[in-house]
Amino acid sequence: KWRELLEEQDWPLFNTLRDWRNQQAREEGIPPYVICTNRQLAAIAHDRPASLSKLGMVEGLGRAKLERYDGFILKIVEPEKKENAAGEYSGTA
Repeated sequence: KWRELLEEQDWPLFNTLRDWRNQQAREEGIPPYVICTNRQLAAIAHDRPASLSKLGMVEGLGRAKLERYDGFILKIVEPEKKENAAGEYSGTA
């Protein structure tokens, strides 16, 4: 059901977030879903939160995850948010 959260233009950001999550999980030696579930990544890719407080509104992202990963996530989301705001994002690679 997490796929239903994504629109066509959300997929590139979702894939970038998923790649980051998988790499982070490998480095930490933990399963990727412990960092973020696909549903959480889909919500982030769709909503493109620009602040810690907005990121904290994603269901299941508690204080510990936010303190550990917020900087990584927000750095990934920020360039996408700027492109969308400027109307430059075409949804294609």
